[in-house]
Amino acid sequence: MKKLGRPVTGRAKQHASIKLPARQIAWLKSTGNLSGTIEKIVEEKMSTYGTVNYQGQQYRLTEDASLSNRLFNGGWQDAVDGAQYIAEYCASGVSLEGAPVTIYWQFEAVKGMEPEDEGSYDWGDGSISQVRPQ
Repeated sequence: MKKLGRPVTGRAKQHASIKLPARQIAWLKSTGNLSGTIEKIVEEKMSTYGTVNYQGQQYRLTEDASLSNRLFNGGWQDAVDGAQYIAEYCASGVSLEGAPVTIYWQFEAVKGMEPEDEGSYDWGDGSISQVRPQ
């Protein structure tokens, strides 16, 4: 998955692979606080991608955004070289209630003249086109 200039949102199963040093795990087991610490690490990992607001709701991103590859009118597939089209990106996230969602951003682009650095897009909340439950 391509990293973008603005941190954007994976699913909880991606965080199951978090590795701790054996010495730290042994210490955590001895304190009886292993599960709380794992939850804290997962929470910190998930929050590293930031949050977005859409229609009055806040969502925490859990992965970087990537091209959605969704087919829709006005998308890349409809444009010829040099013509404008809508570039769409998406990322997974969670609502404040913990419900998994997919967040979509749309940007105007010109086929064949796309920016090399996707971070140059305006990743602000105003570029979000929709949020869908997963």
